[in-house]
This record gives sequence, structure tokens and C-alpha cells, in this order.
Amino acid sequence: MSEPGIEQHPVAVTAFGKASREGLARVRFWPTGERAIRVAKGLGACWGLALVTLFIPLAHFVLVPGFLIGGLVIAARWSGQTRTYVDVRGHCPACEEETGFKVRGKFLLPKETNCQACHARVILTPRQRSS
Repeated sequence: MSEPGIEQHPVAVTAFGKASREGLARVRFWPTGERAIRVAKGLGACWGLALVTLFIPLAHFVLVPGFLIGGLVIAARWSGQTRTYVDVRGHCPACEEETGFKVRGKFLLPKETNCQACHARVILTPRQRSS
């Protein structure tokens, strides 16, 4: 049974000089309302840290502007992310192990990552769904 807001996308996992293997990417879809809440939480957290660090002598000259600007950067990045990776699982073409691949951020393919088992560089590309 699939979770609400979670999509599954078949991917091909390839490594240099090896035959590609199958994998599955689970992706979180962020509707406009939920995305706005996520952005507000990120911005609020950074600006809250800026308020807390306001009372640290000398360090506040760097920390407060850093958290204020960081909050704006996070808000700008997250507002454009309609789909983000939850996890990717599949067989590594290099070591033949079934493993997870650490992938973060906006759902875009192709995407480069490393195998968690053997640390080989792999590329995730779209794979056609079989009927």
C-alpha cells in the first residue's frame, strides 16, 4: 500500500563499464499548501536561530546575518521543489548488492550518487515502466 503523497518511479542504476540494473525511487510530492508550510518552517527556524544568536557577544556579527540570509536561501530553494527524494533502492551494478542510495533534494534524473555498500559512483536514469 502506498503512502499518500509518495510516488514510485522506476530508475535504471548504471556504473561505468557495468550493465545497468533496476531500481526504485520513492518521491514525495509537495502540493502548494504543504510546500508553503514547509518553506515557512524552514524560514522560521533560521530566523529563530538568528534571534537566539543575537545575544552571543561578538559571534552575533556573523551568525545573525548568516541565519537571516540562510533562511532566505532555504526558502527560495524549497519553494521550487515540487518533488523531493525520499529514498532510492536497487541493485548496484558494481558490487551486485541490493542497497539504498543516498539522494537528496529536488527530484531530477539523471542523478549521480554513490553505492552505500561499495562506494562506487552510480548514475540514476529514468526507466520505462513495464505494463
